Amino acid sequence: MVDREMICAGSFYPSLKSDCQRVINSLLEQDTQAQTLENFEPKAAVVPHAGWEFCGDVTAAVFNALKQSKISIDVFLLFGAVHLRGVLKPAVFDGAAWQTPIGIVDVNQQLADLLVKNSSVFEKDSRCHKGEHSLEVVCPFIKHLYPDAEICPVLVPPSEDAVQAGKDAAEAVKKIEDKNVFCIASSDLTHYGRRFDFSPAGEGEVGCKWAKEVNDKAFIEAAVSMDAKSVLSKGIYERSSCGPGAVAAAVEYARQVGSKEGKLLKHTHSFEVISSNYLCSSDSTVGYSGIIF
Repeated sequence: MVDREMICAGSFYPSLKSDCQRVINSLLEQDTQAQTLENFEPKAAVVPHAGWEFCGDVTAAVFNALKQSKISIDVFLLFGAVHLRGVLKPAVFDGAAWQTPIGIVDVNQQLADLLVKNSSVFEKDSRCHKGEHSLEVVCPFIKHLYPDAEICPVLVPPSEDAVQAGKDAAEAVKKIEDKNVFCIASSDLTHYGRRFDFSPAGEGEVGCKWAKEVNDKAFIEAAVSMDAKSVLSKGIYERSSCGPGAVAAAVEYARQVGSKEGKLLKHTHSFEVISSNYLCSSDSTVGYSGIIF
């Protein structure tokens, strides 16, 4: 039984299985500067969640690095950004499976139950997941590259609970002895320009450049230095992330399970993509980063 159907297929990514697989393979192959992770066992990552035509290459860079690390992954703990109103606490999906064009992805009920039973921070709420896209866009990558893996989707709002959510999630995962868990946070970076009502460095190319090279950069530096509280603060007050709660939770989770540092794999923004692929300009931009911990 599918408890969560697709809402972005055909817009953010292809709706047909063959097209979805072809695009994912193409994005992976185009990652010609794939980074090796020697002496680095990744525990968590950050990926974006816009349409694949804008940021699929960034997500592909993360999954390429994961594949090269050769770690076994049975369950993906997914921390998602929240774009909907009314999600006040980290919301664990309470259902059996998610639909993707490539096939059904099962939800790991053991981890979902452990999160709620062992922490006052989490609550089960499937309703908010059904209209939120931040985790949906990464699920086809998971199904294609890890066909037998399960997921545990959690939406993490930008509140003081986010850091505690990462800490409590790490404790819950330690109770699962027979499965390897990997954590992925889904967040885009600075939403800059008139359409987002945020342009402190001016409009046009100059402002978009500031969004990437200054505002995004400060957020990324906080993430790779494993400073979850700074990630949350910068994302909220400097408007450098639409999912600072999700990223803060993933950073703290990674720190609790043994990660010492983060590595930036790729960083771009929609202004660059539009200029390069469509030969036109824009007065707005959204940042995208692929980070691994």
